Amino acid sequence: MRNLTKEEHKYLSDNEEVTIDGVLYSVVETDEDMDDNFKNLTHYLADNKGNHIMITVTLIRYGYENYGYESDYQELDVYEVEKEEVVTVQWVIKK
Repeated sequence: MRNLTKEEHKYLSDNEEVTIDGVLYSVVETDEDMDDNFKNLTHYLADNKGNHIMITVTLIRYGYENYGYESDYQELDVYEVEKEEVVTVQWVIKK
């Protein structure tokens, strides 16, 4: 797919939906990952035909006690995705 425009990114941030090439996509799930300097939001969106896309937003933290997040730096990549079940095997301590 193509990249979002800055206007599409702004609209998505304000409305949790965006129109890309005439197709309306709405947010169905959002994952958040955060550390001391960044907040990464991964939005999963779907259209009315069941097609899914993924958009990642990186927010850069500024300030210390009175901090906020800057959203001007974005790659605005859009990826077509599908949801799959993944089985994980790991070692655990016996009780």
